Amino acid sequence: MAYIKPLLLLCILFNYCAEPSLVVYGIKDNPLSLDPSFGLDFDESQISAQIYENLVILDNDCKTLNPCLAQSWNISEDKCTYTFVLRDSIFFHDGTKLSSMSVLSTFDWLRVKPNRSEIYDKVKRLDVIDSLTFKIILHKPYSIFLYVLASPESFQIMSERAISLYDSLI
Repeated sequence: MAYIKPLLLLCILFNYCAEPSLVVYGIKDNPLSLDPSFGLDFDESQISAQIYENLVILDNDCKTLNPCLAQSWNISEDKCTYTFVLRDSIFFHDGTKLSSMSVLSTFDWLRVKPNRSEIYDKVKRLDVIDSLTFKIILHKPYSIFLYVLASPESFQIMSERAISLYDSLI
């Protein structure tokens, strides 16, 4: 383990000093899945982090929530309704634009997975307001809801096109 930090530093320095190049990352085996709801091991989670994004992310202090795909959000007084506004300039790898329908499609796809996060049991429904605004309504208040959304294993957004074309392969 002692060699990892100097090796990492060398890689960082090389990337800053060298011409753009291909980075090869070795893993122990082929990933079993790229499904973000699947119980990912370390290598799979590293790959997944390069493909998917969450609505919100945790800051390095592991306490502060920051915008990611959602540029802002509001929580109702009863703590059951979360209204999110998405960033307007986000595109998926397949070229399609992020929208509220992308979030709804991802939610609908992930909530029926047998290995889904417990978060889906807490959600009553998801309402699309417009192309960039949607609401998540919970059955009852769940104080750590936003923190769970920030977890890479819970609710990473996928394009509608990818879900429809590659459902069985993800």
